[in-house]
Amino acid sequence: MKQRSEIKLHQGFTLVELMVGLTIGLLALLIITQVYALYNIQNRQVAGGNDAQQAATIINYRIGNILRQAGSNLLPKSSAWGCHLRAMKGADTLLPGGSWPEPFLKIPNSLRATPIAVWGASTEPSSRDSDVLLVLGGGSGTSAAFSATLNAGEHEFTVENSNGFLPSDYFLAANSADVGDNCYLFRVSPDFPLSHVNGKLEDTPKTISLDTRFMVSGSLTAMPPKISLFNLGVSPKLYMIGVHPEEKTLSLYDLLQNRNAGIMGSAVTLGENVFLLRVLYGVADPHTNGLTWQSPATSGWTFNELQKGTQDANDRLSQIRTLRIALVMRATYPSSDLSPESIQLFSSLGDSFGQTIALTDAERRYRYQVYETVVPLFNI
Repeated sequence: MKQRSEIKLHQGFTLVELMVGLTIGLLALLIITQVYALYNIQNRQVAGGNDAQQAATIINYRIGNILRQAGSNLLPKSSAWGCHLRAMKGADTLLPGGSWPEPFLKIPNSLRATPIAVWGASTEPSSRDSDVLLVLGGGSGTSAAFSATLNAGEHEFTVENSNGFLPSDYFLAANSADVGDNCYLFRVSPDFPLSHVNGKLEDTPKTISLDTRFMVSGSLTAMPPKISLFNLGVSPKLYMIGVHPEEKTLSLYDLLQNRNAGIMGSAVTLGENVFLLRVLYGVADPHTNGLTWQSPATSGWTFNELQKGTQDANDRLSQIRTLRIALVMRATYPSSDLSPESIQLFSSLGDSFGQTIALTDAERRYRYQVYETVVPLFNI
């Protein structure tokens, strides 16, 4: 009896007991895996939402910084407004352009010098098009128009006072008499002589020598003898800003190609996870000076009308005081539940300016957040 009991004590688990244990273990592992997967999904959604919010803050700062320089160094309603832009860089013609990259394919190749202009996308609910911003402004500390005489044979301009011009500065040469005439972007020669004594400018040269690498062929003979020069500084802002429809990024195209990605004709990315960009003009009423809103798709305020280079177009441009920007950010990762069927923009302005953007079933798998900002324009 003792041997039999000892043998029984050394027996292992039965097959049924093993199967029950394995089942319980697998169930526990499945529950832990599901909980971890759910936590990971929620964590990704929170992180994606935070990333989109942070990206929106950075993008709004960058756009605002660019827009606040719109029109700087051009002087309000000066002869530069509406002039037909011509520019070269080495062997490449910058303006008029051959073709623009995405998302700027619809923008005309030939552009005029307007401080601000918005290519208005369709406001139909099914539209996925974003508005495109065209911004022109200088980076010089001198906001004045210089009357100049052209010395065509010597590649230089004669002025009464060149104070404010520095080597490698860009400047715009425009007809001082005719609105909408051709105008040319030149660059001051890097060898432009500035004589300093004890850290102070001793004598201001009366001639501005030109960098021939940035001269449009025939420009010196095409301009009238008397012109106006607008110093734009070493880093003028001549940008187009829009949303890439496939990549969902906010793209900036530098028309002077100083900020490109190293490849001529390329754009740079200002921010990611951008679904849509829409803009309204804040316009001053000429009679009451009150502010009203205008859509860039409205007659009289379209891109092509503001780019006509006429006195009427310049008068309208001078009434623009601010821009209201709606930026729609999309989360990085899809969500476990669907977003609403549409996104509302400018809803606080009433039905006249409110826009409804319908979402497809695939788009509703992501979360969206609308950020609306108002950017004042100080130089128009």
